[in-house]
Amino acid sequence: MFAEAAQTRLQNIKNTNGYNKLYHKVHCIAIQDISEIITITETYITKYGGELMAYCKEVGIWSHSGYSDGPIGTSETTIDSIVPKEFNQMVISGWSKIKFNSFNKDSIFVMYGCNSGRDDTLFAQRLSILSNFQDIEVWGQSDSSFPSKFPDYRRTSLARTIDKNIPMGGFEVGYTYMLAGNDGEGKNSQTLNLLEDYPKANPMNCYKNGLKIRSTHQGYFNDHRKTKQLKLK
Repeated sequence: MFAEAAQTRLQNIKNTNGYNKLYHKVHCIAIQDISEIITITETYITKYGGELMAYCKEVGIWSHSGYSDGPIGTSETTIDSIVPKEFNQMVISGWSKIKFNSFNKDSIFVMYGCNSGRDDTLFAQRLSILSNFQDIEVWGQSDSSFPSKFPDYRRTSLARTIDKNIPMGGFEVGYTYMLAGNDGEGKNSQTLNLLEDYPKANPMNCYKNGLKIRSTHQGYFNDHRKTKQLKLK
């Protein structure tokens, strides 16, 4: 579900007004060690011409996430790991090493895993005050996250829930979003209803330079139903 949600975002970007494949580059990269993000961003900036030519518009992480230390990898974190290492997370000093080379103040950094933007742990806020995150919008989930076919309402199917490998029924069919929701709403997300009768997504919180600037669902920037209305600045 994480991989397919990343693919949905990739396609939504490519379907956005202003996207030009000749000079806009979008990559979905599978990582195990969460600190790989430090070298990945720098590698692509170098590949596409260096800091005077290659600018970063958006970074998204689809992963599990913890309450206070953010995204979780599937293997040991090798750079600035938190203690104990088996938690596979990275301390703030590691996040401060990411090179974004942002082009303008509209660049965004989004964490789609559970609790990555909670108001009580403030992980997203702590990232947003780092010097390398200056003027970047840092988004995170306000609660546990679940898969859905839409970014604003939690709607899924029994086939997706029971077996991700069911042909013509798993997460690879249609659109997939990871959105925040409430425990106990899984059954209501699988029934046949009008869209507005499904459980609403809990908001993502967005911080910029230490301040929360908005709290809304990710359809604000990521929605297959209105991609052509959005502009890639």
